Amino acid sequence: MSSATSGGCRRRASRSGWPASTSAFTALIGAPASASSTARGPRTCAWALYEAALAACRPSSADHADYLALKNGRNVFNWQGIWQVNDVATLKTFEIGTAQIPKIGGNGGVWGNSHQFVLPRKTTTDENKTNASRYFINWFTKNAITWAESAKVPARKDLADSGQFAAMTALKSFGADVQYVHFPPSVPGIDDALAELYTGVNTAVLLKQDPAAALTASAQRANKILTDNAKKYGV
Repeated sequence: MSSATSGGCRRRASRSGWPASTSAFTALIGAPASASSTARGPRTCAWALYEAALAACRPSSADHADYLALKNGRNVFNWQGIWQVNDVATLKTFEIGTAQIPKIGGNGGVWGNSHQFVLPRKTTTDENKTNASRYFINWFTKNAITWAESAKVPARKDLADSGQFAAMTALKSFGADVQYVHFPPSVPGIDDALAELYTGVNTAVLLKQDPAAALTASAQRANKILTDNAKKYGV
């Protein structure tokens, strides 16, 4: 059907949203660099984004403070998804563009998901309904360029390479990133394991642990969860 890839730029202080106070943020990543410091490391950048978001957003908007700060002109970039393309297109005061996700390391990689039609395997089937379903799915995929207008990248290569899609300039960077999309593996309980991945990444980004150690530990915990789930679900 269609695939959606991460694009633009987004930065969060934690998975639960922005900390409610400066003291809470200090506890997460440490105090900001002094005014005389010339360092521009991850901690300095994190504080700059945090302060811009707090200045731009009300506390009730904390979970989306980074994105709202971008829309309010108080944040210069935002790591965000394809679902926001049509929203920012409605802005009258700013023109916000999109860009491919930078490569971190030697290989590109972005998160992705897709919308799918499924014909379930049943003990009894109605051939008329099955054929009608196949016809509809075929018709929809051939005409999925209309669906792309809602901010999607067509899964059909002929549509993704078409002039119609090329004219959707805000989606160009997302289309270019399709080659780097990684889907979570289709195994029972994968969301439980992914939670450990997010924990490991956050631990590393917030400088609470050496990145290699944080990611190794999260991978070990995730693998144990997958092993336990395999027994639980009998796969």
